[in-house]
Amino acid sequence: PRTQESVDVLVSGHTQVNCLGRSVFDYAEGEARTSGIEWLCRRIHVESIDDSNQKGRKKLVAELQADKQQAWVSAYQRLDTSVPVPQNRIEGVPMKFIPATTRGDLVVRKGVKVKGAAELLVSVFTR
Repeated sequence: PRTQESVDVLVSGHTQVNCLGRSVFDYAEGEARTSGIEWLCRRIHVESIDDSNQKGRKKLVAELQADKQQAWVSAYQRLDTSVPVPQNRIEGVPMKFIPATTRGDLVVRKGVKVKGAAELLVSVFTR
């Protein structure tokens, strides 16, 4: 059976500055900000473990495992954006799940593969 649980990962402004050099909200809206958020999301380690409070159930444990990557901004700026994108590219749409306790405005939502889990739907909200 699949684990149907959710878990929050709070990435403080201090952690964002330590990892990216500045807050993701200091990047311009659009591709630059989305890339910064995706960089952080790729470094979230998720593990499904037995829940000690509820026998026979599982719970998710998620942790950001990221160190400062000074080359991130320069690597992003070296990307070749001149390659044309196909107009009719196929894009998957994952099932959307929004916990009832969600607060803030949605910044980005994306399905990502994360070490320790098959595929997750990551939603980033302002608080």
